[in-house]
Amino acid sequence: MIFTTSNGTHPILSQDFIWVADYYDGTHLCEYDLETKESDPYRFYSIDRMKLLRFGLIGHSSKLFFEAANGVFNINGEEFRISYVENDKEFLLNGRSLFYNDIISYKDAVSEANPFQKQTDCGMFTNRITQYNFGYKKKLSLDGITFNFQAIVSIPYQDKAYMSLKIASDQELDGKIVIQRRGIVVDEIESPLQKGHSTNITWTLK
Repeated sequence: MIFTTSNGTHPILSQDFIWVADYYDGTHLCEYDLETKESDPYRFYSIDRMKLLRFGLIGHSSKLFFEAANGVFNINGEEFRISYVENDKEFLLNGRSLFYNDIISYKDAVSEANPFQKQTDCGMFTNRITQYNFGYKKKLSLDGITFNFQAIVSIPYQDKAYMSLKIASDQELDGKIVIQRRGIVVDEIESPLQKGHSTNITWTLK
């Protein structure tokens, strides 16, 4: 299992981070074959989501992932749990014994032109990755309320990592998002929810 045995580095020179899917049978699938250093655009769709144990990124001596069994994020050893609280009633959006295997992974990139460079087979444009993203989405039925929850961790180039949360419910709620790190509340964000409308929150990891 890569997230258990890895020191957070990888041999792929063209990318700062690569995604990793650990399976419960001890095997894994990485964005690149770590021996041949080859990949293909459809490799992500080869992930066996029914065997998924952990999913996330490694790179620069960092390990960032979530547990498929409960959706809890682990960012370099720090666990992050997310809940919605209204009138002292807590709805756990992760940390429950549910299967969070509707995984998300993508990169943000820019294409840069160099007007002073001679045109080659690749043209005068170079592509550069500016941000790596991973996470999941999950539909939850909690005490008669249906939540649609999406959580994505983003690692921008030369900037602080952050989490994007998207939450919708089938009822109007006047509550707040509560974020815990290692079981201690680190932030509370007022987040009233309107029926059928999503609320989007960007939170810098701390």
